[in-house]
Amino acid sequence: GRNRSQSAKMPGGKRRRGGDERGADDAPRAEDIAKRIIEQYESIQDASVRRRVREIVHETWACEEPDGIGPEDDAGDAVLDAVRSFLKPKLPVNAHTKTEKIVFPKSGQFQGYEPHNTVNVDGFLYTEDDIDDLCEAGKMSRYYCDDPRCEYSQNVKLLNFVSQSFSKDELRALFQGILPDLTGKCVLDVGSRLGAALYGAHVFSRAAKICGVERDTTFAQLSLDTLKRFRMNDRCSVIAADIFTCKDLVAEADVVILHNVFEFFYDENERVKVRCTVAFFHWCSNAR
Repeated sequence: GRNRSQSAKMPGGKRRRGGDERGADDAPRAEDIAKRIIEQYESIQDASVRRRVREIVHETWACEEPDGIGPEDDAGDAVLDAVRSFLKPKLPVNAHTKTEKIVFPKSGQFQGYEPHNTVNVDGFLYTEDDIDDLCEAGKMSRYYCDDPRCEYSQNVKLLNFVSQSFSKDELRALFQGILPDLTGKCVLDVGSRLGAALYGAHVFSRAAKICGVERDTTFAQLSLDTLKRFRMNDRCSVIAADIFTCKDLVAEADVVILHNVFEFFYDENERVKVRCTVAFFHWCSNAR
C-alpha cells in the first residue's frame, strides 16, 4: 500500500548561498523542504502543468542517475515496458481480481484508509502521466467529497492513492542500488501478485533463482503466462500457494521481498502470523 501521493524523489542537498550565517541547527530540515514541495505539487489541478513540472524535475536531475546505468539497463527498461503493455489490458486500473480479498487496515500508517477515500492504482502498470491521462479522460478522479450532502457540498479532499506493486523506477533502485550484487543468489517475493518484482529482478540483476509465492490463483497464472511469453522462466517461477506451506523455499532464499504483503490482504491476527512464520523459517535456515 505505498502511498503514491506521498512519494517523491528529492535532490540530495541544497547549496548555501553566500553570506548565509545560519548554523546547521537553524537550517531547514530536508524532510520539511520535501513536504512543502510535495504539497505544492499536489495542489496543482491542471494535468498539463503537473506533467511539465515532472519533466523539469527529470531534466534538472537526470545527470544524477546512479553509476553503472548503460545500454543493458535501457534494454531492461524496454522489456519492462513491453511487459506493462502486455498486462494492462488483462486487468482493471486498480489491478484487483475477482478472487482477491482486500482488507483495509485499522491501525498503522494506513489507518483511516477506507473504500470511499482510497483508490488503488498499480504502480508498475501506471505512471503518473498515465494517471493524469485517465483523469483528463474522466476515467479517474483525484478527489472525493467528504460530506453526506455531497451533491451540494464543496468539502472536497484528495483521494489516498496506493499501489500494491513497485514502479519501474523503484525496481531499478531496489536491484541496482539498495540490494548488493545478487549474482548466483536466490530471491523470493512473498505475495508476488502480478509479478513486478520478478520481472525487475530478471532484467536488473543476475540472481540465479527468482521465485514468487502468490495465493491468488488468478495472479499466479497470469504471472506464469507472462514469464513464459517474455522468456523469463529460465530463472523465474511462481508458486500458487500460501507462504505458510513454503518453509523450504523461505529457508533457501538469500533475499526475501515483503512488499505490502500484509497491510491490505490479511487481517490483524493473520498479519502477525505471517510475519512470525516468515521470520521463523528464515531464522531456521540461518541457524543450520
